[in-house]
Amino acid sequence: KLGRNIDVKYPKSFDLPSDQEACDIVLAMLDLGITLIDTAPAYGLSESRLGIALGNRREEVVLSSKVGEQFQDGRSHFDFTGPAARRSVEASLRRLGTDHLDILLIHSDGRDEWIQRETDLIETLKSIKAEGKTRAIGLSGKTPEGAGLALTWADVLMCPWHPLDRSHESVMASAR
Repeated sequence: KLGRNIDVKYPKSFDLPSDQEACDIVLAMLDLGITLIDTAPAYGLSESRLGIALGNRREEVVLSSKVGEQFQDGRSHFDFTGPAARRSVEASLRRLGTDHLDILLIHSDGRDEWIQRETDLIETLKSIKAEGKTRAIGLSGKTPEGAGLALTWADVLMCPWHPLDRSHESVMASAR
């Protein structure tokens, strides 16, 4: 956790690392061979700290970020419209100090199916990909139904899967 410790899913609060400690963590991670970094505007200072830490080592990682959720003034705000997604991507690219993402995901608030069926977000993500601002698009969803629907258009799915939640196993099998 590099950038947000307010209103998170963990029961106890925690201190964030300093700017220098965050940079040291990222550089140590790279030196250990970790190559996937997942971030989001909803993760507070994370993108700006990663942008500084990655510097000239950006091409060593698969960099994933998200659209749909912003964290401002200590609260999450959701906007799943195409224009909001475009603004979000441009701001993420600036903070991360890069001209492209490797993966761009919808940061769902749990309304996975509604987001996909009732907004212009998927078409916007496809356009952003066609413009070269991301190499892959997908869903960081909450429901198996939403993840299943995303199989029709997504390059990538981020699904919960751990001993206490196996609800997405059938979608994972279909994706495979």
